Amino acid sequence: MLYLLADTRRFHLEHHVADGKNDDLLFRKISQLLKENHGNISRSFISDKLSYNEDYLNSIVKRHTGMSLKKYAQIFCLEEAARLLSNSNMSVTDIIHELGLSNRTYFYRAFTRHYGLTPKEYQMLHKKEEGKE
Repeated sequence: MLYLLADTRRFHLEHHVADGKNDDLLFRKISQLLKENHGNISRSFISDKLSYNEDYLNSIVKRHTGMSLKKYAQIFCLEEAARLLSNSNMSVTDIIHELGLSNRTYFYRAFTRHYGLTPKEYQMLHKKEEGKE
């Protein structure tokens, strides 16, 4: 077996230096998980799924976005809420339940801070724009 492994026609060694590209790949995987779950997953779930320490994953997100993993995840949730408000007839309450959120007040505050409108105002504005087309 060692004879086969030593055969340079079959196998060879290459020296690779980590240049941060692994962090880029990991950041893309984190972003994909958040997108698939509309930001509604825990740090421990991401950690288990990717087999990396939670704090390390948080530091990668912080380097790429300047935000904590929790804050970055919130953006995916808010974007999905905005999409549902614009493209469905669901009520704000139904959307909150659909996204698995438990604190209505926190959702309203976060949505208003992110979009500059309450969820209901956002929905009404986008429904009016839809009617103009």
